[in-house]
Amino acid sequence: MSGGEREAWRAAAAIARAGRWASWPGLPAGLTVAEVLAELGGAAVPAPVASSLGRRSCERFDAPPLRVWADGAAVVLVEWLDPPSATGVEELLAALGPPDRDGPGRHLRDGAVTTERVHAARGLAVTVAESYDDPPSFAPCLATVQVFAPCTLRDFVLELGGNDTSRPRPLEPRGR
Repeated sequence: MSGGEREAWRAAAAIARAGRWASWPGLPAGLTVAEVLAELGGAAVPAPVASSLGRRSCERFDAPPLRVWADGAAVVLVEWLDPPSATGVEELLAALGPPDRDGPGRHLRDGAVTTERVHAARGLAVTVAESYDDPPSFAPCLATVQVFAPCTLRDFVLELGGNDTSRPRPLEPRGR
């Protein structure tokens, strides 16, 4: 990674850590798992787990609250559970504009309905959890954020597992 690419990654990582998702520039190409974890998680690189995204085989590295998928040495997708958010959900969704796809969330949360909004050209998918109680028992929140290199919706589905639903993972609401 060149000096300019490294600085671009540090700037993108600062955006992610601050939860300024509407400013997310996309995941730079060629990042290693160690580089991602050093900037986002501060964790040592865990042992990989054989995994897949869409039609590609890859390795997954679980370093809660992050899950990182890599194809060879290069990171292709990072998922952040209960990510930080600098704004409320409604403000974030308004700032992001219309998604390429808006549908049922693939990540479940106890006591909530989840909705995934994919912004493929931004390299961002956000899953929002909303209470289904009346009145709501908690405010809408980000359940997960997935970051990746900007792509088409087709590539998100085929190459990054955008339709993978084989094993939804229950997530607890914040504060429980």
